[in-house]
Amino acid sequence: MTQKTATIALIGIPNAGKSTLMNALIKAKVAAVHRKPQMTRKNQIGIITDGTTQLVFVDTPGLHQNTKVLNQIMQRELYRVIDESDVIAILVEVHTPVPVEIEAVIQSVKKKKKEWALIINKMDMPPHRHVLNKEDLQQKYQASVLAVSALKEDGLAALLDYLKGQAREHPFCYDPDDLTTATCREIAAECLREKMMEYLHKEIPYESTVYIEAYKEGPQKIKIDAVIVVNKKSQKGIVLGENGVNIRRIRKAAELEFAKVVGVKVVFKLFVKVDDGWVSHEQKIREYF
Repeated sequence: MTQKTATIALIGIPNAGKSTLMNALIKAKVAAVHRKPQMTRKNQIGIITDGTTQLVFVDTPGLHQNTKVLNQIMQRELYRVIDESDVIAILVEVHTPVPVEIEAVIQSVKKKKKEWALIINKMDMPPHRHVLNKEDLQQKYQASVLAVSALKEDGLAALLDYLKGQAREHPFCYDPDDLTTATCREIAAECLREKMMEYLHKEIPYESTVYIEAYKEGPQKIKIDAVIVVNKKSQKGIVLGENGVNIRRIRKAAELEFAKVVGVKVVFKLFVKVDDGWVSHEQKIREYF
């Protein structure tokens, strides 16, 4: 039978719920999720194959204005994904007016004559906190508007039906059994970053990155050597914590989280490296990403 595909860019401001939505749609943990904003840095791919239709989701970094080199690189990548995608799914939060950054994206997408939809997320919030209304947005933008709760997985069937309707005749881009293009190494690094977000504060999570130095699979255990890169010397002590308390908490939490993904015991061995000012040097940023 004829195969159909669609590539969907998930766009939104930081903390709009893009990563949570993609994980819920593909029913697997691919992207790191945290209540703190700007969790996503690299585009994460999620894949759903249903019969003769394949949907390829691209979870992009949060849309925001920032003059830092790292953030500028992420924003350029975001707009590249918009240009290359078939459908633009723009997430907004039900309890917040549509941000000016999103208004700008909507106008850009309209000019490019892209297929797009507005996704109102976080519908699980109490009704008295709702600011956005589906009918009002449909009238204002003359576009498809769907309401979901990514956290509670409500409204996802209707969203998938809409997206499947946008798929066009094209051979599958990926194997029907694939859920993501991310490797186990990459998902392990994302789990570690997620736990750093949880246990570290202020600028530390945003001025650090993670890469996997060694990944060894055994029949009952996976051993991973990972390097946490920080932006300045003073941050190393914070990551370690007094008597190593912070690094131990991060390690143990990441081990438990990644074990849920792979289904076996996980052992992380963590190292902290200082690369002075790496977030301001494009060449270094690209080396780590």
